[in-house]
Amino acid sequence: MASAGFDIAKAGWLYRQSSVLHRWKKNWFVLDRLGDLRYFENPDTPRAEERIVVRAAVLQIKSGPDCRKADPPEGVSQAKACYLELVMKDKESMLLCAESFDDMRAWQIALEEARTLPVPVQPPHVTTSTTTYVCPPGYYYGSPYYGGGYQGQIISPPPAQVLHTRGGTTIINAPPGQQIVYVDDAPYRYRRTYTTGIYPVPMFFW
Repeated sequence: MASAGFDIAKAGWLYRQSSVLHRWKKNWFVLDRLGDLRYFENPDTPRAEERIVVRAAVLQIKSGPDCRKADPPEGVSQAKACYLELVMKDKESMLLCAESFDDMRAWQIALEEARTLPVPVQPPHVTTSTTTYVCPPGYYYGSPYYGGGYQGQIISPPPAQVLHTRGGTTIINAPPGQQIVYVDDAPYRYRRTYTTGIYPVPMFFW
């Protein structure tokens, strides 16, 4: 069913004029309480032909003689044609025709309520850091001096492990997508060496 899964504000048949050939086609329209307007081939069609977020797309809703001039749908007299026109913010428009004046007014009221719905407030965007700062052996992140023999420090998030050996530094169990940053004595951009025990080891540098 076309109406299944929607919290419906209004649903029913409307004639819709195509934008290219200006031919009329009868569609089943569904307006939900979130302000989304969809139209279907018929009430049993599961997939909508189009979805319009009314509060975001529609600038104005016209009715009756205020609508643009058009020939009525086949079988409907000009005197009994009950037009609705959705004027879009991109200056395009959709011309609709209801089967009765009362139905046209009901659609106009429902669509106007949807057009003036408040925009939902989005919660603040929260990001979680995936960066691990790794200090070389003998250097304490944030400290103004080098402490001999200190084996480095990892600043969250875990569980990445750092193994320092004579052959270099190895990252173990780093989560996928985690960025490993080697911290040196920036902003000074030159290589420095220091000694841990009897082995001179080069600092990591940017």
